[in-house]
Amino acid sequence: MKNEDQWNERFGDTVDNGGTTLFETYGDNLKKVQAADPLTVWTVIETENENQYLRPGFHVVDMIGYVISENPITQEELNSGEWDPVLWLDRAELDLDDSNADDLGETSSFRP
Repeated sequence: MKNEDQWNERFGDTVDNGGTTLFETYGDNLKKVQAADPLTVWTVIETENENQYLRPGFHVVDMIGYVISENPITQEELNSGEWDPVLWLDRAELDLDDSNADDLGETSSFRP
């Protein structure tokens, strides 16, 4: 399975949406996504283990939003499935980073 670094190398930067790369699934955000080249639209999904993945195109199951890539995916890449899904956020890595930061008396993420 491909990861975020590999995705960034192949598809470039994500389109900025006012300080974030995530586009919501409604309103003006959705209009921007619908106006984009469909081959640059990726759905962000979250699974039971709280990992987040990118899937090319529009999907609704477990969707939390969209990102738009700088470079489009090709039809050959879509057909091969090599980019479906892409591990975008690995919760285990975040938890490990948080536990290491706690050892230093710091935290790397917000906790309520």
